[in-house]
Order: sequence, then C-alpha cells, then structure tokens
Amino acid sequence: MFSLKQLLQQTPKKNYNADVVVYCGGKCGSSTLEATFTKNGYKTIRAHGIKDWNTRFPNGPGIMSIIKDNSRWKKIYIIDAYRTPIERKISSFFQNIAKHVPEYARLSLTELINIFNTRFLSTLEKHHSIDEVMHEFNVPLFTEFDFNNGYVMKEHNNMVFVKILFRDISKWGQILCSIFGRNIPIHSDNITVNKGINTLYTAFKAAYRLPASYLPTLDNDSHFHIYNTPDEQEKYIAYWKLKTKS
Repeated sequence: MFSLKQLLQQTPKKNYNADVVVYCGGKCGSSTLEATFTKNGYKTIRAHGIKDWNTRFPNGPGIMSIIKDNSRWKKIYIIDAYRTPIERKISSFFQNIAKHVPEYARLSLTELINIFNTRFLSTLEKHHSIDEVMHEFNVPLFTEFDFNNGYVMKEHNNMVFVKILFRDISKWGQILCSIFGRNIPIHSDNITVNKGINTLYTAFKAAYRLPASYLPTLDNDSHFHIYNTPDEQEKYIAYWKLKTKS
C-alpha cells in the first residue's frame, strides 16, 4: 500500500502536491507570486478562493483538501497579499473590463467612471482570501502586522500562513528571503502596464473621483486598519478626500 506522500508524489497533476499555495485575492500580485515561487523551484498552487478554485477545477480535489493532505507530511505555506481597497477595485475592474462593460471602448471616461462607481465600487474585491483558509482550520485571524519586517506569519499543524503587502512588491525578494531563508528572485507577471488597456487604465486613474459617501467604508474596514500604519491611514484618507465628488 502506498503512503499518502507516495501517492501525492506519483500523481501527474501538480495540483495535488504543493509547497506553496498562493491564496490571494484578485489584483494583489497573485500571478507574480505564483510565477516567482514556481520559477524558484517550489510546487505552487494559485487560487483566489474556494469558488475560484472549484470553477477552474470542477472535477479535481478541493483546495482545502489539498492543503490539509499536504500538511500531513510536510510544511506548506499559504500566502496572501494585501492591497489598498480603492486601487485594488480599479485594477480588478480593468482586468475584466471586457466582461464587465463589453462596450467600454466606445464610452467616455466619465461614463466608465459612473459605471464603476454605481455598479462595481461596492462589490468588487471585498474579500481577503487567506481568512477563508484560516477559518477552515480554526486558526485565529491576523489582528496586527509587522511593518518592520514586511510580513505577518502564523504556523498551525504544518500550515504556515503568511500575509505581505502589495505596496512592498519592490521589496518582495528581500521579504520572501527572510521568510524562506533563501534567495528568491521576483518574476513579475500579469502587470497592467504591459497590457493593451494600460493607456485607458492610466487615464481612468487620473480622472477618477471617488463618491464621498464611500469614505466611511474605510473607517469600518478592519483590514485597512491592520495593514496600514496610523500615518498611512491618515494620508490615504486625506488623499482620497481630495479626489471625491458629492
């Protein structure tokens, strides 16, 4: 009889065997993290969440089962990245703009901004993926962040939960080196600046005005308070107050 470890190692599907699970919300650097770990020799899985995984692999094993099975015989890292909410939402909107607004190419910036504010600002990218896994395995959620080291980490039954910051992407190599104890060069992937929509994306960000009614949402966002220092929170809110509309 084969052991679980032998069965996992022999399966031809990489989805069954993982060293790292990039369990990361959309537009938070998940593609770059997946490319980075894969090219540095780690067996890597990427998922935005249970729904995303089941949509992509409807006939495969569940993502939580994969994490649990791998953790029975080795250490497995589950990593997520936090991105400030408004930037994340705008980036996600443009990632799938042809799906969200099929006629986008013939619309003005004002029309696109109105569509984004009325239909997508309150609904896009509200989840924080790693929380889903921590809930599944009864691990207390992160309540504070180590801004000096650039990450927060918890270990539970061979599962190592890690949260980093998207805004530190230029320092991810250094941060991951500290976590994994080895040099990890970063390999960028799925960058908006390299896409055909970049000109429109850049113009949208320059022209964008946030509804003033959205600002209180930041005060009630626990993740915003955890992953930004008090000074960063104050500056972020002040910045968007200058870019609001009634």
